Amino acid sequence: TPVEEPHTGHADACCALAEMCDEGRPGVKHSKRRAHELWGAAALRGSAKAQTALAARLLVGDGAAKDERRAARLSRLAADQGFSEAEFQLGRLYSLGCGTAQSDIEARQWLGRAAAKHHAGAHALLAAQNPTVMERIYSTIMSVLGIPPDGDSSSENFDDASTSTRSRT
Repeated sequence: TPVEEPHTGHADACCALAEMCDEGRPGVKHSKRRAHELWGAAALRGSAKAQTALAARLLVGDGAAKDERRAARLSRLAADQGFSEAEFQLGRLYSLGCGTAQSDIEARQWLGRAAAKHHAGAHALLAAQNPTVMERIYSTIMSVLGIPPDGDSSSENFDDASTSTRSRT
């Protein structure tokens, strides 16, 4: 049917149908392999969205054999086009040394580009790499939960509180 066989010259149509095949939406046969083929066709035509989607699936072997190096190359192609999700993905890959040499400098560079475009995941990873920020987050959470700072000997109060709660019930 026309819905299952798009003209692969139109990258956006290939991406849309790939998503439908991948998710098994009504009227479209669920097929990870077909989704992979469609994203591949769109990626070859320069679609950053398709390159990023295909890379994400290659990282885990979803719809095709796992290939971290190819995933990193596709992520780089899409990131070079300014696609924030690809910049985030490439930053993670550099951070982990997955499919590419590990590099904190490259990781921060790509995560910074994605964060500048308001990518929430990039903001979170950059914050996680900053010990000062993580200490502030930890302190705030502990304070909100009413847990005393490390080194405070009042941890017995928690045991007392749970005992007194049980004795009242």
